[in-house]
Amino acid sequence: MISVTELLCRLCASPGTSGREETAAETLTELLRQSAPGLKIETDRMGNVTAFLGDKNASRQILLDAHLDQIGLVVTHITEEGFLKAAPVGGIDRRVLPCSAVTVLGRETLSGTVSFLPPHLTGGKEDECPAVEDLSVDIGKTKEEAEALVAPGDRIVVDGEFRQLLGTRVTAAALDDRAGCAALILCAGELSDRILNCGVTFSFTSREETGCEGARTAAYRLNAAEALVVDVTFGDQPGIPDEKCGKLGGGPMIGVAPSLSREMGDRL
Repeated sequence: MISVTELLCRLCASPGTSGREETAAETLTELLRQSAPGLKIETDRMGNVTAFLGDKNASRQILLDAHLDQIGLVVTHITEEGFLKAAPVGGIDRRVLPCSAVTVLGRETLSGTVSFLPPHLTGGKEDECPAVEDLSVDIGKTKEEAEALVAPGDRIVVDGEFRQLLGTRVTAAALDDRAGCAALILCAGELSDRILNCGVTFSFTSREETGCEGARTAAYRLNAAEALVVDVTFGDQPGIPDEKCGKLGGGPMIGVAPSLSREMGDRL
């Protein structure tokens, strides 16, 4: 079976911002086939990737879901100087953007840098973080050169190389929620050679970061009786109350919220 580290590395290396998850979906489908050979895998019009194991006629049908997309930027226009202007795709943290290295997914894959005025030119406003729309992406091209390679609607992802840290910990830009995708791929591999008395659908859904449209349509289409959704949360860190964080290495957390099933939570 493919290791967790390899799964995460390959998944995080495949870009897939909300609404443009195709590359990530292709990688995920390949990894799912390797982990659970013989699995029937489908992709619907929303870009959701689904696979099924078990008994389709069983009364108990379970849906296991993780979202496939990641946050990023979308090109809105190109300035006269050749800079790219962009808007957020999902809830990107604008504090990490100034001076960040990015990859522009245009007609060609291009490297760029988010331009930001140096402190001595900001008039004492170096502590202020500008809105995403006020930043510019420099790809080192004139307007004419940029327009030949990039168009409005093309996506931009912040570079975040997959790296192994101490022990089993890793860091990467798209762990939200490729970590959940990796968990479900491993689960499919564990269940693929077992006889199940229920039906299990694995769903890797699109557009979670922009309103959960993929999950909404998948839930209606698949019509499962129970659903378990796997996503990331906040790890413990200095200055944050324990009740607001999970303990790294402490195992999975079980969500508690008015929108979630108390009965399923108690069973878990």
